[in-house]
Amino acid sequence: MSAAVKEAPKEYRRTAIVGEEIQDNLNIISGFGTYRENSKIFSKYVGFVKERDNIISVSPLNNIYVPKKDDFVIGEVIRVGYNNWSININSPFDAMLSLYEIREFVKDGEDIEKYYKIGDILYIHVSVATKSRFINVSMKNNVCKKLYDGIVIPVVPSRVQRVIGRKGSMIKLITEKTGCNILVGQNGLIWIKGDNAQVAIKAIRHVESNFLERHLTQRMEEKLTNNEFQ
Repeated sequence: MSAAVKEAPKEYRRTAIVGEEIQDNLNIISGFGTYRENSKIFSKYVGFVKERDNIISVSPLNNIYVPKKDDFVIGEVIRVGYNNWSININSPFDAMLSLYEIREFVKDGEDIEKYYKIGDILYIHVSVATKSRFINVSMKNNVCKKLYDGIVIPVVPSRVQRVIGRKGSMIKLITEKTGCNILVGQNGLIWIKGDNAQVAIKAIRHVESNFLERHLTQRMEEKLTNNEFQ
């Protein structure tokens, strides 16, 4: 890596629909919210298309997430600079993670890709969110970490709290019944890892779709106990 930040990356934003071809180029990397078939890259979601440093990604459009200070979110590293990383946090606004916001000690001139590289998924804390949409994130909180393996799914950000439940009751129920490790980001991204990940996904989707239902946690316990999401 060079000793200076590379020139400002190319970036554009437009919207795409599910399954839409958004690029036909083997030199472009398929990032978050996209999938590749041969040379063509398609969108997984209805959302914003973003291209930076030869990586193309799509952030889901439904109920756009607006970052707030002290949110905990799930993000993907999309660019590595000399002393910082750009993070896609499922928002029209990318976040910056600086060397001063990680727990590791980085020597001067050290290749920072040793710590986080393009494509890494992180559970991170929003440390700064200004009205001008300058977003800083941090890994210093003890709960923040790099996420290995697992599946990341999007939900409508305004329904995240329903997925979590009062005092964490809903997500605790789904975690216990499926035996999965689950982390919920306030930005509408949920990381799931475990043998019953597909069961957990179906349960979360049910909560998302039926978020207005009364006594939903009780109903979910019955459904999970009766293996209705198998």
